[in-house]
Amino acid sequence: WSVPMLLIEYGTGRYTQSGVIASFRQLMGSKFAWCGAWICMVTFMIASFYSVVLGWCFYYFVYYCAHSLPASADESRAIFKDFAEDSYWPVLTHAVAVVLAGLAVSKGVKTIEK
Repeated sequence: WSVPMLLIEYGTGRYTQSGVIASFRQLMGSKFAWCGAWICMVTFMIASFYSVVLGWCFYYFVYYCAHSLPASADESRAIFKDFAEDSYWPVLTHAVAVVLAGLAVSKGVKTIEK
């Protein structure tokens, strides 16, 4: 259900030439401005989730470039426990993901296409 919400956000913004909350206010009246705020919140939550997943991908990519894949489920659990519970790696990798995404947006998405 997130894809239709993103399409609505994009379409209303293009049509009204304004942000999501203002576009809902313009199209549907002040009583429905909360719909735009809801879409903003959902979009933020989706982005937050994916930045965490991207941080995990960074960690495991670097980790498995230097180590072999686990041979058993117990070894895999131990690797995850070392990452998730016994270190600051989740915070660091999440911060790296957020900073890289922020740089891509601030410098323009075209910079990552080169």
